Amino acid sequence: PEALKSRFMRRRHIEIKPVKPRDPIHPEPMKPKQANWLRIRELGNQPIAIQQALLAFSSDFYLVGTGLMSHGISFMTSGLQAASIDHSMHFHRHFDLNDWLLYDMWSDTTSNAMGLNHGQFWQDGKLVATVQQEGLMRLRVPKS
Repeated sequence: PEALKSRFMRRRHIEIKPVKPRDPIHPEPMKPKQANWLRIRELGNQPIAIQQALLAFSSDFYLVGTGLMSHGISFMTSGLQAASIDHSMHFHRHFDLNDWLLYDMWSDTTSNAMGLNHGQFWQDGKLVATVQQEGLMRLRVPKS
């Protein structure tokens, strides 16, 4: 739909490009694994602490959605309630958010409306950061 096209295609400061795009309107069950390329547009020369904060903020995008993949659900699914419950991140090496990072994500398990999701950020073939998140993911049943 045209309204969604303009929403998803507008220019943003955080640029995210999926390695393998999937249909968010008609999702099909698939292995809970995905990867995105990510960078910050026009960031300039920022201290590492600012870049780490921006990467931590960006790491929340798509992570809960990875756990939804095996169920054939996306954030566009009607009645979905999803939220980050806890989120931890570790920085291993310096990186530059002006350049592309590969964000590799997967989910080990989903049960009882919860999912355990993981991610790794790679730049120039080196692991620069890891993330782990427990997320709430459930479909709300409409009241009769």
